[in-house]
Amino acid sequence: MNPGQQYSQQKQQESQYNPGGFVLPPSSQQYYSPQGGHPPPSEPSSGYALPPGPPPNGYMPSPSSYTLPPTVGYAPPSGSPGAQGPPSGGHIPPSGPPSGGYSLPPGPPSGYTSPSGGYTPSPGLPPNDYTPPPGPPSGGYAPPPGPPSSGYTPPLQKNAGHKKALLIGINYFSQKAELRGCINDVANLKKFLIEVYGFQESNMVILTDDQKDPTRIPTKTNILAAMKWLVQDAQPGDSLFFHYSGHGSQEKDRDGDEYDGNDETIVPVDYSQSGQITDDVMHETMVKPLKAGVKFFSIFDSCHSGSALDLPYTYSTRGMIKAPKELADSKTELMSAGMALLSGNKKQLMSFVKQKAPTIMKTGKNLMSKSSKADVIMLSGCKDEQTSADAYEEGRSTGAMSFAFIKTMSANRNLTYQQLLNNIRDVLASKYTQKPQLSTSHPINMNSPFIM
Repeated sequence: MNPGQQYSQQKQQESQYNPGGFVLPPSSQQYYSPQGGHPPPSEPSSGYALPPGPPPNGYMPSPSSYTLPPTVGYAPPSGSPGAQGPPSGGHIPPSGPPSGGYSLPPGPPSGYTSPSGGYTPSPGLPPNDYTPPPGPPSGGYAPPPGPPSSGYTPPLQKNAGHKKALLIGINYFSQKAELRGCINDVANLKKFLIEVYGFQESNMVILTDDQKDPTRIPTKTNILAAMKWLVQDAQPGDSLFFHYSGHGSQEKDRDGDEYDGNDETIVPVDYSQSGQITDDVMHETMVKPLKAGVKFFSIFDSCHSGSALDLPYTYSTRGMIKAPKELADSKTELMSAGMALLSGNKKQLMSFVKQKAPTIMKTGKNLMSKSSKADVIMLSGCKDEQTSADAYEEGRSTGAMSFAFIKTMSANRNLTYQQLLNNIRDVLASKYTQKPQLSTSHPINMNSPFIM
């Protein structure tokens, strides 16, 4: 073959390899065909030859517009590429699908949800022993453990846990002091709790003296067992509801915690054989076991029930904590003793202090021993020295307090604790002399919304 034929054949091969008339640079600056979209090294090693075979069909590089892709953390490989795969470490391939049957990388792992809201990951990789947290805590922010600072009133807990209810109604059939409305009160409260507050009947215990099941008769033994069931295993976020409609009474105080010398009681159906249940026993059974964050709301529709759970804080209709009656009634005496002291008479003041010292000591003792971190709130039908009416309202026998509570809450469920107390009193004021009381296990903000 003569030189002219060789030259023609060479040009023909070059035109097939470089459609569009692209002219290869001199052999000392030859490029290799990109593999997988990677740019060639800037200084290929000596002896490097073009890879065999033509490039893929349709490949049309334009020397005037072609630029190397940016190198983000990628250093060119040394030597000939051989069978080298794509480099790792931040390489950004040029636009368009690469040749050679390249497939997209696998998608995100199953169950992964990309973060929203413009999240930008922090620079750098986490340490090898780093374990990501299991996600945001449910239910919002929870304050750190430990006692709050002085003067702090803990917020009442919103309820997101289990709901349980114990409803007791005793009519004392065929007994001397038979009542008419107590079993109706239980039926009305049960319906109200299910329809308005989402309680489940399966999580309720109903004790009434018209049932055939002996375990559902409100005897002293059954009542105490049901009280223990109500608070058993209660956890923060749980909501417990207790309602009692029946006789209430008083017995002589035996442990010295009562200002008037009397314990308040409830009266089981078998009280004549088994005795009554005192406020001390009810506090020990239903209040003491509760943890912080448990919500316990109770209604006592019975006589002498103002301090039926022995809770240490009682609130006025103005939302203020009330002083014990024995101290509140002593304002005039204290003022008189103070005026006597100013005139040089110490004897009257010393007599007053000596007289009131037991009450002051008792108040301090009760605040320490009867307080609870759980959110325990009680509504009573009356003061300790009052009676609570067995009434007839809207065509049915009912306890006055139970009727007033349902009527108030049915009219408006968005009440504060202060409004709840005042509205209940307003319902009763036109026909009854009893004055419902609201007491708590720790100080609360009476302007906070009623939660159950």
